[in-house]
Amino acid sequence: MNLQQILETRALATPITQGITADDKTPVMVIQYVPALGTGGAAATITKTTGNTLTFTVGAAVPAGADAIGNSTGEMILTADAYDTMGEVVDYINGRQAWRAYLVASLRADLGSSLLNKTEASCIGANGLTIYGDTSTQKSVGLAISGEKFTSNAISGHVKDSDDECENAMYYGSFNVTCVSAPHLRYYTGAAGATETLITSSKLMTSATVMQEGEENFTEPFIQATRGERLIIRCISPSTAAPATSSPVLTLIGKTAVLRNNRIVDSINYTAG
Repeated sequence: MNLQQILETRALATPITQGITADDKTPVMVIQYVPALGTGGAAATITKTTGNTLTFTVGAAVPAGADAIGNSTGEMILTADAYDTMGEVVDYINGRQAWRAYLVASLRADLGSSLLNKTEASCIGANGLTIYGDTSTQKSVGLAISGEKFTSNAISGHVKDSDDECENAMYYGSFNVTCVSAPHLRYYTGAAGATETLITSSKLMTSATVMQEGEENFTEPFIQATRGERLIIRCISPSTAAPATSSPVLTLIGKTAVLRNNRIVDSINYTAG
């Protein structure tokens, strides 16, 4: 691709607005069962319980054979050493034959136990199942701009930032969270399978007060991830010992330019709930 093609691809990228207006709405991860890679099951579900357990089923039964995941009862214990960080969780799922997952606004170092409880829900659909973060445990809220997505549950139904040379950029952000200690705003760039990198130093926020970024020029990127990586935006409590953030109102306008020029990203990469 020459320079003119790159400029045209960036110009054609679609503005996408997303937001959070309540606690426990940070999209952490998306998980999907792929029938053609497993036993061809017609149904698959995931449950997250108070006991920090992810439970998987295929056809209302414990996954077995090509569908196998977790222990002998289809469970991942998120406080166990093997799964106690989100990086370990997503890597393990992607290492199973019939399952796949990607992180959204989570960092690989986040605790696996910070996932929000979820009643049994299907993960066989075209876009997989979105798992959210428990604000009180994670002590942060956030969103991500990314072109990685499940487009179907077929073998080929997983498109990625790295494969398609996606450029993920935020054009505008409005952030308002409540925290007893002054919260901070942070931007990260994250390659799949690698530790995320802080792009800028932490920006001090004022509790329960709107902070805007990029408001002076909506037509140009305010901040951008490294090519092929997702852009993660987080409002965080200043330390793990500090009180959690709450009452978040976050709004982002972002774009994903797909330099491979094989698709257009025109929607968020998780199911808002």
